[in-house]
Amino acid sequence: MDIPPPPGPHPPHPGPYGPQGYPPQPPYQQWPGPYSPYSRPPVNGFAIASLVFGILCCIPGVGLILGLVGLSQIKKKGERGKGLAIAGSILSALGIVLLVIGVTTGAARDFVDGFKEAARESRSGSFPVDKGGCFNVPDSDLDSATYEYEIDEVPCARPHDAEVFASFRVNNPSFPGDAAMQGLAERKCTAYATSYTEGSSADLSGAEVVFFVPDRETWRQGSRHITCLYAAADQARSLEGSLRGDGTGGGVGGGTGGRPDGGEDGGTDGGDSAEV
Repeated sequence: MDIPPPPGPHPPHPGPYGPQGYPPQPPYQQWPGPYSPYSRPPVNGFAIASLVFGILCCIPGVGLILGLVGLSQIKKKGERGKGLAIAGSILSALGIVLLVIGVTTGAARDFVDGFKEAARESRSGSFPVDKGGCFNVPDSDLDSATYEYEIDEVPCARPHDAEVFASFRVNNPSFPGDAAMQGLAERKCTAYATSYTEGSSADLSGAEVVFFVPDRETWRQGSRHITCLYAAADQARSLEGSLRGDGTGGGVGGGTGGRPDGGEDGGTDGGDSAEV
């Protein structure tokens, strides 16, 4: 005969499921490391900086140091960026090797010397048109023209505003002043003009002697040449044909001419020089 269970709450029935009908859960296991499985660790900043310096090769030693620091931090903190740090370190080490080779072979010194020479040439301030060359300027206004941007070299057979007949370098160690430069230009250019047109059959009545001289600002930038020109006396008219008297006129370019002292006068290469 079965005996009914006593009244009151019944204990849970044993079986494969838990008290609420769910399978029993295993104990929670801590994820190893400082980051959870649902977030990626950040990229190490030193690794990124190392790669940037390694690519630029401007300071290779810095890129190598940053790469080593980045690898150390990545190992300790579990961050990402190991490949970046290794690549930056390799590129930086290669930059150091190239730098050492350049210093020991003199290549670096040659590069610096070449750079300085190019800088000096870019600041030489010499006129852009050679002796015997002709050119035009906007509105035929020589006073407002600038060397680099507004001078348009043309064949002397075509109408033009001016013709270069001499150029010489001023050798003063410091700027001698506007008045002294103007006086030197007037004396030298007048003498050069006579020898340049000697024997020429061209009509000089429509031409006058003018000159470009450095001012204080252009002198500070490296300009040392005074350039002598024949220009149209009437701004509304143009010159046509070369005024040279040595039989080589009519084209654009250099040539030889005479100096008042019997030597060879200077083209824009500074073959002649003077001091105030």
